Amino acid sequence: MGCKCLELDKLDFLHTHDPRLLTNNKTKPVEGCLYCAEKHIATAACLAREIGYEGVNRGYIIGELVAACWHLHGIKFKEAEELSNKLREFRHKIQSREEDSSCLNFDSYLQDISDLIDLDRK
Repeated sequence: MGCKCLELDKLDFLHTHDPRLLTNNKTKPVEGCLYCAEKHIATAACLAREIGYEGVNRGYIIGELVAACWHLHGIKFKEAEELSNKLREFRHKIQSREEDSSCLNFDSYLQDISDLIDLDRK
């Protein structure tokens, strides 16, 4: 399940660097894509580690986790649904302002999504 988030005519784009050559074949937020889910989990992790759950940053982290869950829906592996459920529970903890030091540790989620991508590539 390769990512089709940003398809482009590589040869023309490399020669001109014209952003108009980028196509509109982008993955929608509600379409299953393991690579997009990984991107959103990694972004949430970076935001949490760099700034924490202060002010509007909490909202950005919550949004990234929601987007990751959306992209995990429709993936053929039961592990994708399990990860989506874990992220949802994690998000609820953050939204409830019940986060603790464990909420800065995204390593298990990043490892889970990496394992899913490896499984999908086989």
